[in-house]
Amino acid sequence: MPRVAAVIPTYNRKKLLLECLDALMRQTVPVDRIILVDNAGTDGSMDAVRERYPGHPSIEFHALERNTGAAMGFHFAVEAALRGDFDWIWFTDDDSEPVDDSLERLLEADTHLHADGRNPVVLASLKIDTLGRIQSNHNGTFSWRQAPIPPARCHGIVPIQYGAYTGLLVRREAIESQGTLRGDYFIWGDDVELCLRLARAGDLFLVSDSRVLHKDFIGDPKDRFTLGNFWRYYFGMRNWVHTARIHRGNWTVPLVFAACLYRILTIWTGMDRKVLRSRLMLRAFADGLRGDFSNDFTPDRWKAMIGGETYDPAARK
Repeated sequence: MPRVAAVIPTYNRKKLLLECLDALMRQTVPVDRIILVDNAGTDGSMDAVRERYPGHPSIEFHALERNTGAAMGFHFAVEAALRGDFDWIWFTDDDSEPVDDSLERLLEADTHLHADGRNPVVLASLKIDTLGRIQSNHNGTFSWRQAPIPPARCHGIVPIQYGAYTGLLVRREAIESQGTLRGDYFIWGDDVELCLRLARAGDLFLVSDSRVLHKDFIGDPKDRFTLGNFWRYYFGMRNWVHTARIHRGNWTVPLVFAACLYRILTIWTGMDRKVLRSRLMLRAFADGLRGDFSNDFTPDRWKAMIGGETYDPAARK
């Protein structure tokens, strides 16, 4: 039986993390190792895990000194997994619950695909939200932008070009041959960038019989665009233009820039602090085009910018 390490970065999601771990423990094919990376959380998540699963031999704990974003959390977790003797690395968000046979279905698909002469290096679970709807945007193809697989096509085993980290099973050798994760992406798009590299090593597939409950929305979706949350869109735009240019070519740049201008247009037609938000989008595009990952638009910095304060990077947690 192939050996599988599950990797989970987490930040202040104690209840969700425990639910995720419970789901991993219920897998019909046992996970050999669960690597937890605490991204400098403050809610006692790791203590809660130790209390729930005292001395469990398969759980491995790591703690980072500061919140480096989900991208670096996954990077660190995968590096830890590569030091072990595992055949597959299973990416799992802390807000997800794999269905009990999710891993079993992925490994069965690997056997079936190999029998058909294919070389699967990435197998992605189908993500389902808390209302039972398919989250089709998490798997798809990528030209100059992400093109999700329509829900009507999410049946059987479907070729894809990218899959979200949630429920993504990746062959160890593929990561070793194509390079590890881009931790400097901070959040958003790091899974797409990795998948585009892994495609050089083999095939990527969506396995619709393998399902993951993904609880990634809380409250009103419009809250994602409130001023306090808008810092995330810097990373989304920066990482998008960088990924498109590096993996698909310079011809993608005008198209992504047009998308950037459209986003700015939506800012000016219905959002507050228009100049601040627009400048953030333009800086994101410029940084992505240059491949400049030195800007640190973390929540702390964004909070300071909103309030007109001076941002001190040394003071961040």
